[in-house]
Amino acid sequence: MALSQEEQRLLDQLEASLAADDPDLAQKFGAKPVRRMRGGRLVACVAGFIVGLAALVGGITLGWVLSVLGFVVMLASAALMLMPAASVRPQADRPAQPHAEAAASGFMDRLGERWSQRREQGW
Repeated sequence: MALSQEEQRLLDQLEASLAADDPDLAQKFGAKPVRRMRGGRLVACVAGFIVGLAALVGGITLGWVLSVLGFVVMLASAALMLMPAASVRPQADRPAQPHAEAAASGFMDRLGERWSQRREQGW
């Protein structure tokens, strides 16, 4: 279920506030960049895995060396597929806060006011 614009804005403010309070924690638990594998690499890995599987099964009747070679090809293909792609996290992800305490207290004050308004309205 998608968030409304107001909820998304509040969530963004909360994230910025938490990031300003403890940047190391925010970096550690921040959103990871989405890893996308290029199509050619994915096709090569899947093809290598299938060829390795065929060699593994074919090696049962033709000889154990072919089975070992097939296993090695399968293992290399799977490892290549699971290896992280080189990704660079842009600096734009880090919020620019001139003064962390003022931003955090302002956010908390607005949040408290909204809470009071909702209680008065009978939510």
